Amino acid sequence: MKIVLKILIFSLFFPLVTVLAQTTEGAEIIGDSINVPIDHDVSEKGTFVLYYEFGAEYNSEKPTVFLIADGQQFHIRRGAVRKLQERWFDERFNVVGIPGRIISQKLLDKAINTDNSVNWEKTYQIFKSRQWCGDIDELRKHILGEEGKVMLFGGSGGAFLIHEYLARYGKHASRVFTEAAANPFLDAELGIISDRFWDEIGNYDPRLEKKMHEILKKYVDERPEIIMTFSRQHYFFKADKIQQARAELIDSLYNGNMEFYEKAKRDFEVNEVASIMKTKQAIPIRVRMYEIIRPILEKVDLFGDTVYPGLEMAYNVALPLIMLNREGKIPVPLMDFSSLKNLSSDIFILAARWDEPVDYRTQIELAKKYKHSTIFIANDDHMFKSLKEAGLFKEIISTFFYYGSNSMETQKSLKNLDPYKWEGKNKN
Repeated sequence: MKIVLKILIFSLFFPLVTVLAQTTEGAEIIGDSINVPIDHDVSEKGTFVLYYEFGAEYNSEKPTVFLIADGQQFHIRRGAVRKLQERWFDERFNVVGIPGRIISQKLLDKAINTDNSVNWEKTYQIFKSRQWCGDIDELRKHILGEEGKVMLFGGSGGAFLIHEYLARYGKHASRVFTEAAANPFLDAELGIISDRFWDEIGNYDPRLEKKMHEILKKYVDERPEIIMTFSRQHYFFKADKIQQARAELIDSLYNGNMEFYEKAKRDFEVNEVASIMKTKQAIPIRVRMYEIIRPILEKVDLFGDTVYPGLEMAYNVALPLIMLNREGKIPVPLMDFSSLKNLSSDIFILAARWDEPVDYRTQIELAKKYKHSTIFIANDDHMFKSLKEAGLFKEIISTFFYYGSNSMETQKSLKNLDPYKWEGKNKN
């Protein structure tokens, strides 16, 4: 059997798409489902079918790792988990992928009024992260038993969701590995603005700031599209190449070279993102982006002289929920960190110094919230391109999950990471 999936990966903070072709040839999809509450706080609202999938045949003698995605990620899809297990793990594990509520047609339909408009209040209640965390725990109990302990792996938005899960259900997690785990609540507390676009272009060439202002004055109607293009750009370049790439794109727009700009839009799949945002699948994306952008809105002037492409795009996506919050109809999202210090869970946090949407300093603070945590800051970007090219990304993940952070094996893997370590840990 051949299954070809076009997987749309929305990365944390700003829905940044990478389109991947995942192909599984001659492989059986090992999927199943359970009924879980639509609302984990109000059981009377009924249930829906939560789909999950194994990367290989389940073996109760092996440790079990859940792959976690949030409402703005699409890499965990039907038929994809076998490939994901091969990419990140090996045969020593049971790997379980949870695509989440975003693939439930029943839930998407519940968000739509009879006139085909979106009921955003109901949508928020259905797709807020509290419900996703409840789903993860219901599946844990189903596979591992009422008191069974699970291992968790996720990156970007999925990593954020994992730490939200730990705040509620952390006693049921044994080992946890997150990469590029942003936390807007800590960003707000620390006064960190993760979007460094403006400072970086100014440091690279001070003329670029003036040019960017002129571009946005000239192309007022195209501003959301231009912002989206710049917000996505850094995902396609290594940290040492992005500043030159930004300068070239700014110069092309400033000089009216629309052919160059249109090619950039194609390369960064801007039109694909715009198309997705017109579909039902965008409904849970908007909820998750609201949870990500709303905690920091008071800390940043999005439409002043400083341009923040990533944050502005997130704001645009989340706008229906932001307006609802301003009307007092939905709350500002919150996260209670108080229980994390009491957990026995072994936590590994992989951060990148040159991560555009996720500030490494936030992850340092996040690591401090746990009793047992290890943090490694790579001299890398959000996608950890250098670690992956060196074959070390998979090595540290599998080694940590199998042996734990204090083992000789994990310490050896960390030693292998040394050439890729960012040394200025105490610098801003």
